[in-house]
Amino acid sequence: MPSSAAPPVKRNAGRPRAGAADPVHAPDALPSTVALLIEIAERLFAENGVEAVSLSRIVNEGGQRNPSALHYHFGSRAGLVSQLLHMRLRHINAVRQQYLDRLEQKGQAGDVRAIVLATVRPLFDVVRKEAWGIYYVQVLAQTNLSPALRGFEATDPNVRDALTRAFDLIDKALPGIPAATIRRRFAFLTDTVIFSVARVLRETGREGATTTLLNQLVDFGTAGLAGGVARSVNR
Repeated sequence: MPSSAAPPVKRNAGRPRAGAADPVHAPDALPSTVALLIEIAERLFAENGVEAVSLSRIVNEGGQRNPSALHYHFGSRAGLVSQLLHMRLRHINAVRQQYLDRLEQKGQAGDVRAIVLATVRPLFDVVRKEAWGIYYVQVLAQTNLSPALRGFEATDPNVRDALTRAFDLIDKALPGIPAATIRRRFAFLTDTVIFSVARVLRETGREGATTTLLNQLVDFGTAGLAGGVARSVNR
């Protein structure tokens, strides 16, 4: 959910979600060696820094005899990060789509707070329920500050289309605010959530992902999205 994830400005886009398959628990079509290297890299990146961990250390901890195994599978550090984010975002994207489906089924498509909650909650879900969740958040926060790694921009848009859907819903729910302004604010929201959660997890561990923190971020984001627009703002 970083700033680079902010979707293109558009009004009233279609939403092809009815009856969609549920890929949340579908296994990733990755060879076991590739998945193992990704999991090891994710943990080491989170604990030591994405650009501070040598690729050879990842290969060694993965028990690979061939020192060029990582380059063979990913091509580079950036390629490894891209595959890592893709694998995790695929899961999170599916969860987010499910929350948005439920929101629309309940008739809450025009409720900005409900949309923000459906957007933010999946990140808290993976931190609480998945062993990799706490590592993923730290890696995501780091890579989105790195021009070389490009973070979210390095992933397939198809694994983050739920963010575009959430943006479209918010855009439609706030017709009095220019779409470009909402897009910018949506970027502020995603940045705030990622870096705030990463900081809390670094300081307190998994226990920091509380319902109170979730609601505080959702309230903050909702107010920021729906706030008035100053006349001096360049629209």
